[in-house]
Amino acid sequence: MAVNEVVVETSWKGKEKVTESSHLSDMDIAAKMTTMLSSILEHHGRANQHLASLEEDLVYTKREEEKLKVMIVALETKKREMNATVALMERKDLYKLLEAKMEGFQIANHPGTIGGFENLNLTIT
Repeated sequence: MAVNEVVVETSWKGKEKVTESSHLSDMDIAAKMTTMLSSILEHHGRANQHLASLEEDLVYTKREEEKLKVMIVALETKKREMNATVALMERKDLYKLLEAKMEGFQIANHPGTIGGFENLNLTIT
């Protein structure tokens, strides 16, 4: 077995460098390299697992985004329906005013609104 002087420098993601200098046999060097390689592979495996988890989160987030888009469209449709209902109710209020006039009530021109129409008030005479 040959004895070699080896300087081993390692650094992982910004951690401070560790420097070792010693007389190592070929077997010791192989053992250290195997340990380092094992550590690198372990970090690589964890990084891959984390990446897979992030990809799953991204898929889930995109599905949730699509659901929200569908909900927004449904809410906008409901808003249009409600606006149409309000407009219809305002027209019905005007129709009731016109019916009231025909039954002996008089519509006078006064400031204010009835049914969304300006300057219409009901005056009973």
